Amino acid sequence: MRTTICLGSQELKQKPSPGSEELGTFLSEHLKLEQSQEKTLVTHGRTERAKFLGYDIYTAQLDDQRSRSVGTTAHNRRSTNGAVQLSVPEQVIEDNCKPHMHGGKTVHRTETLEDDDLPIVATFQSEYRGLVNYYALAYNLCRLKKLKWVMEQALTKTLAHKHQTSVKKVYTKYTAQTTTNGRPYKVLKVVREREGKEPLVAMWGGIPLQWNPQATLVDRERRIWNTRTELIQQLLADECEYCGSTEGLEVHHLHRVVSNKEKGTVPIWLQLMRARRRKTMVLCHDCHGDITFGRPMSNTPSGRGFMWTGKMTSTLRKGM
Repeated sequence: MRTTICLGSQELKQKPSPGSEELGTFLSEHLKLEQSQEKTLVTHGRTERAKFLGYDIYTAQLDDQRSRSVGTTAHNRRSTNGAVQLSVPEQVIEDNCKPHMHGGKTVHRTETLEDDDLPIVATFQSEYRGLVNYYALAYNLCRLKKLKWVMEQALTKTLAHKHQTSVKKVYTKYTAQTTTNGRPYKVLKVVREREGKEPLVAMWGGIPLQWNPQATLVDRERRIWNTRTELIQQLLADECEYCGSTEGLEVHHLHRVVSNKEKGTVPIWLQLMRARRRKTMVLCHDCHGDITFGRPMSNTPSGRGFMWTGKMTSTLRKGM
């Protein structure tokens, strides 16, 4: 089993070479670990920064940071010097800003234009929240304000481009206020009412960039099953997307929507899925069975609902 660890030492006055006898002896005798000569990196904590789990690790040297304790011997001393700090690397901020910029300016995200406003806002918020939560241990977490500004500009431009309106009108429509940890924040809020159920709410912003040295770091890659899910339609689906039946609903899955080696006529249900660029379709039990076993469809197409009214590319529309 391979494990990546980060060790600190106050006894090494000079920068040793990787794989030095002193470090190797400590790892083998005290920690019972075998040292990889190729992957071992020794970094001076004050003049350089080591990278570990996406963080920059260094020893603070801030002479202007003084203790404010009253009535103790620690009053007005340089309390930060020598403390080990975690920080957000500048490269991480730049790399996360790049997908939202072109030619030095923020731009809309084309891949989300076919989605509804609610999943668009939810996607931006989820990406931003995940980064803030991961770097909650960073002393300079406030540096993510730049990323927030870039993503907010990209979000509003995406909504404006989708509805063929201005960014100012997007702010006027969706601006709201929320309270987090007792502090008010201006946010962008999308609400979709549902009959007999709680409304669906997506919100951008309202996440404080406050350093939390006690935060728990979860170093797990987020698994995305489908990046093109129509969130609202899936949550509100209560009928077969082919015939309109409301009984025995199931979900049909496809591995591939497009195939270059097809023979014969493409069935209507597959044309619908291609037009919506989807690999899942909510069906009743009868329609699902007909599709799964390759039988002619026993039910009549309803001609209504999400699968029939969505946007289609010109090529797919001609095929139908």
